[in-house]
Amino acid sequence: MPDDPKRVGWTPMLLLICVGTTIGAVIPLGYALGVMNTPAEVIKKWTIASVSRTYNVQLNATKADILWASIVSIFQVGGILGSYISGSISNKFGRKGCLAFSGVLLSLAGLLLHFSRMAHLVEMMLFGRFLIGISAALVYTSQPMYLLECAPIHLRGSAGVFTLLGITGGIVFGQIFSLQQVFGNESCWELALSSYLIFVLIGFLPAFLYPESPSWLIKVRQDEELARKSLKSLRGKNAEETINAEIAELKASAATSSEILGFWAVLKNSEFCLPLLIVISFTACQGLSGINGIFFYSVRIFTKCGFSDDNATWLNFGSGVLNFVFALISLVLMEKFNRRPCMLLSAGACAVSLIGLGFALKYIDYVSWFPILCVIFMASFIIFFNVGLGPIPFFIGTELFELPPRTVAMATGNFSCWTGNFLIGMCFPPVESLIGPFCFLPCGGVCIYCFLLTWRYVPETRGFEPSDVKPLMANGLKSKVT
Repeated sequence: MPDDPKRVGWTPMLLLICVGTTIGAVIPLGYALGVMNTPAEVIKKWTIASVSRTYNVQLNATKADILWASIVSIFQVGGILGSYISGSISNKFGRKGCLAFSGVLLSLAGLLLHFSRMAHLVEMMLFGRFLIGISAALVYTSQPMYLLECAPIHLRGSAGVFTLLGITGGIVFGQIFSLQQVFGNESCWELALSSYLIFVLIGFLPAFLYPESPSWLIKVRQDEELARKSLKSLRGKNAEETINAEIAELKASAATSSEILGFWAVLKNSEFCLPLLIVISFTACQGLSGINGIFFYSVRIFTKCGFSDDNATWLNFGSGVLNFVFALISLVLMEKFNRRPCMLLSAGACAVSLIGLGFALKYIDYVSWFPILCVIFMASFIIFFNVGLGPIPFFIGTELFELPPRTVAMATGNFSCWTGNFLIGMCFPPVESLIGPFCFLPCGGVCIYCFLLTWRYVPETRGFEPSDVKPLMANGLKSKVT
């Protein structure tokens, strides 16, 4: 639609916001996920020595493992607890303000992680990882809303992918910085943990240039002048017609529903039942689909295929790169293709890949070509995860909910996401030890649930305002979208 006055493309400011907030706020979170694997044994030895030196207590192997598990999992605990405050902070201080607060927490956490070795205090490392988790909750709630509220409607899918892009890119950077040849060794592992501060500095350096969300400025601050100024920087100086049209739409929307709703108001309102179920299910399925389990198991898969331990480690790194590359491709997919078919294809293909991987791993020693089949299933899962399950849960709440209940929906989805990740982190190893490779079958079941939910209830949101799709879900679970 070339003559549509709202059809404004990427502008320098919009691109700067997407790239800058991704580098400064999201990449550090992916980094924190990817950095802990390679130097694990080195850091674990330090924790034992530090506890002995500080408290004169000698940890046995079991207690050392529990302490290490606490250091790793407290990241998710921070994410779960941070979800309770992320919505209110984003409403009160704005999307940009919430992201700025997350940048402060990330900086403080990085300093704690870096100097924990010098101070011989494991508590500093625990608290640093906890603060990163809280920051992650703030970012997951505010960054997708910020980008989608700043982007024109036809670019919102592409803008929403930047969150996934930052996570996958951060994991790759974390894997690189934690290599033994870089910082993941006994002499400088603290640099591996804290080097994400470079990205925080780069991303937030131009933050004073970022405008606030026009939607938040009009509907919460009720400041049309600032909203118009924000839109001018986002749409360009020669887009007056577009700006006037968007201001009129925002004012009309604010006139009908200007009051920001709290958690219980959203929960008790039956018209939000189905969209809230979709947001919670999508974000939970993203974590429970098994993406973290795939990376947990990948080194052993490659080892079973005949690769040496060193080569298996590098192939695991290659899996992270593959994940990042297809996250990049999803940037185009979300702009060109509708959400429903992308999610249906993603959930269905991921279910097949996980179930196939489980059976292939179970009988890998009985069929000569099953090792290669395992690698194929693993690669196909990573590829199809990035078609829908990876990117869409990050921004689906913004496309389903109007502004009054939006932050509650995003924060609730955020809580669901972190809970799913926490359950995978805590339950995957014991379930894997109990039923072996069949541990991927429950994850496949989660993907099947996501497929059925999408097919039965999820409306198409690409190119539509939340007010357009709201009537399609008005009847709750009695609604049917075909």
